[in-house]
Amino acid sequence: MQSEDSELELASAPPAHPESPAVSPVKGDGVVDGDDSTFLLSLSSQHIPSRATATMSSTNRRCRSSAPRVVGVGDVDASHDWMEQRHGVAMEIGRTEKVYSRCLLSVHENFATPLKNAVATGRAIVSATNIDLIFTDTEVLLEISKQTDGHLQSKLNDWSTFQCLGDVFARFTSSLQSYMNFANNYPTTLATIMRCREESPAFRAFLKQQSGQAQAAMLSLFELLLLPGQRITSYLHLLNTFKVLTPPDHPDHQLLDVSIGRLERMKGIMLEAKERSKRERRLESLQKTIIGCPVLQEGQRYLQ
Repeated sequence: MQSEDSELELASAPPAHPESPAVSPVKGDGVVDGDDSTFLLSLSSQHIPSRATATMSSTNRRCRSSAPRVVGVGDVDASHDWMEQRHGVAMEIGRTEKVYSRCLLSVHENFATPLKNAVATGRAIVSATNIDLIFTDTEVLLEISKQTDGHLQSKLNDWSTFQCLGDVFARFTSSLQSYMNFANNYPTTLATIMRCREESPAFRAFLKQQSGQAQAAMLSLFELLLLPGQRITSYLHLLNTFKVLTPPDHPDHQLLDVSIGRLERMKGIMLEAKERSKRERRLESLQKTIIGCPVLQEGQRYLQ
């Protein structure tokens, strides 16, 4: 465990329901509008669905009002309310993981697979190299989400007062290096999409067509790529609420602490990656305005 944490150091808002996704507005060609919203790691609360926000606020109020009555896991009579709430939050964690997994799957099915098939049949829309640059990291995250979803459903199908979720997320947070790779590679991913979009009318038409598919929850590729960063914040919101409803002597409590600590560090790393990407975009924009300007991103240059 110590080595996992040291590797991580080197390197809320549940995702929208597919029937009513709450994401940044897009233009007709599927490009997310606004400078900050082009970056997938936007962690603003504007992405929290109103229904989920209302549910979470209501749960938090109930948590605070019932907290004094929760003495311990053995105090069954006095803690009937917290047991129901804890089960409800566990069910919400499982439900939102399924939604998240389906959204990642739609990246694969609606965008990556058709592009790969086009290359295989000799009618490439973009090259195989560009496809790998855009989609390799999300394919890894999809597999992680599938595993997490499977572990969660197994727990939920065998639910009891003593059931734990902390071990599921301790296992999940051991894979946070994959999210770190996703965050670090995002500037390249975004630049590749934008370059292919500018160079290929066929790719522009493809993005517009696929963004309207129901299987993709009517989201553009740019919007779908926002979801991993949002999901980290979602885990934090949900697990902190779940921890409030977990008595200190419950066997789940310690592993929840470990998982929340790792997710907090990952969120901080993502915010740093967001700021780094913003600085790089500003340098690139400045470079385009200066005739004969050298590559400003070399030599660790940045704008104050």
